[in-house]
Amino acid sequence: ILKYSRLVIFYLMEDWTEKYRPESLDEIVGNERAVTELKRWADAWNRGNPKKHAVILSGSPGTGKTSSALALAKDYGWPAIELNTSDARNATKIKKVATFGAINETFDNNGSFVSSHKGGRKLIVLDEADNLYEKIKDNGKNDMSDKGGKRAIIDTIKITKQPIILIVNDYYNLIKGSGENLKRTCKLIKFYNPYPNSIFGLLKRICISEGITADLKALKTISDRCKGDIRSAVNDLQSICLDKKQLDMQSLNALGYRDKNKIIFDALRDIFKTRDIQNIKESVSNLDEDPNSV
Repeated sequence: ILKYSRLVIFYLMEDWTEKYRPESLDEIVGNERAVTELKRWADAWNRGNPKKHAVILSGSPGTGKTSSALALAKDYGWPAIELNTSDARNATKIKKVATFGAINETFDNNGSFVSSHKGGRKLIVLDEADNLYEKIKDNGKNDMSDKGGKRAIIDTIKITKQPIILIVNDYYNLIKGSGENLKRTCKLIKFYNPYPNSIFGLLKRICISEGITADLKALKTISDRCKGDIRSAVNDLQSICLDKKQLDMQSLNALGYRDKNKIIFDALRDIFKTRDIQNIKESVSNLDEDPNSV
């Protein structure tokens, strides 16, 4: 009971992964080459001559892809239109949100109209885009929730007046089948797992900001064991420091449940970010836990 009470407290607190999300591309942990490529693409948009209207940010979870997209929007003053495939995975919704944003003009923060011909931009971000696939349910009935999603994205990219970023964990899942054309219409930017030393620096800065006295060996251990997943490292740090301002090696004993808790954290995150009852039921059913405990 105590363990699950800590999980509830964890989600009632301000999420450190959001609190310390980079405000600028200069704050991205690692992936300097990817950040440079992303800036060059954005600069080409500002000049009005991008070779590719869309980019695909591909890499393992927690490597900074979404943070880079949102930081880019802030750096360039582009309002961001975010669309997550857990909320919209079919052609109708994509056309309604993404396509409408792509072909319409921009208003600045003061409400003044800025034509795209004069550099007015907004950034369309489609997260978890590799979840856009045509799937078949186990009972043999067609599940139409994803049908036409990739085609809608391709059509949107062809007519867009605005920059588009697709974010994926599995690039090949995105481009297979009807997504083959995305290889030609999008620029691929790969994100790699940051080095532990880079993650260590982030954790150290968070501890200073939160007034936490930390054993550097403990921070190094968290940085090493996250295997390049920045989000997991920050979640681990926050979960250990829920009710304390001192972090030592003994504190890491709480991470004995890390793998199991991480699954629960991910499920709760999915539940809180969607309004789809079916998605919520699937997230709970996939947990090897009593639903009443969750």
